[in-house]
Amino acid sequence: MIFLMRSNICILVIIFLTVISPMVLGCGNCSAYNRPQNTCHYCGPNCTWVIGCPSSGPCCKDGTPNAHCCSYACCDNKTCYHDVFQKCCDYGTGQICPKKKTCCGTTECCERTCNDNWECQKCDNGQCEQCLYKVGSYAELQSCDRVDDPDHEPTANGCGPAGGPQVPDNPAGCVGTSFLGPCNNHDICYGTCNSNKATCDHDFLNEMLDICSSGACSVYGCVPAAIAYYTAVSDHGQDAYESAQLYACACSRCN
Repeated sequence: MIFLMRSNICILVIIFLTVISPMVLGCGNCSAYNRPQNTCHYCGPNCTWVIGCPSSGPCCKDGTPNAHCCSYACCDNKTCYHDVFQKCCDYGTGQICPKKKTCCGTTECCERTCNDNWECQKCDNGQCEQCLYKVGSYAELQSCDRVDDPDHEPTANGCGPAGGPQVPDNPAGCVGTSFLGPCNNHDICYGTCNSNKATCDHDFLNEMLDICSSGACSVYGCVPAAIAYYTAVSDHGQDAYESAQLYACACSRCN
């Protein structure tokens, strides 16, 4: 008889601990790793987070989170949020955004405003817009705010147009009179956003003349070639320059 009574008491204790107690007391062992951040919640009877609020009153009041429902802070008395990683937009709507983003309108969170990568955004009339964009013509490029294309790296292909007829690197044919260096520098200059074509061309000529003055050929054998190369890019290089600028530049809405 005593054994049966003890058995019954043990059974009642087990039932209380496993079923009734969690329902009354809640569970203090819910995992912190999957705790909801942006909504009212509490630790439920099965050690799982439950959306809602078991106590009377709102999730948060006067900017103070209800300890039963919000984990860290509350926004506009409407939304719970983690104030280390998030921020309240203070629009009165409960909108929150990551700390590194910009609140925009009542629903959007924009990436940082910048010109150094394609993810940059600005807030315009409540909507996030990409800062950088490409255009299809040099005329359009001239009418926009030009900045460096973050993905572009100027390249060189020696003397002569890329994909065009081969042009000798050393037309004078003497030791120390190769124009390869000036040709490559000229390509890089054309392929640098916002470079000036006339400046690129004149620098090209001056570099070739410096080579002529120090090479093994007589000046008379080298200088005419330098002038011919300069005249070619000065008079006929506009298309190459414009094409290179289209690759090198992007337009920006964020300047």
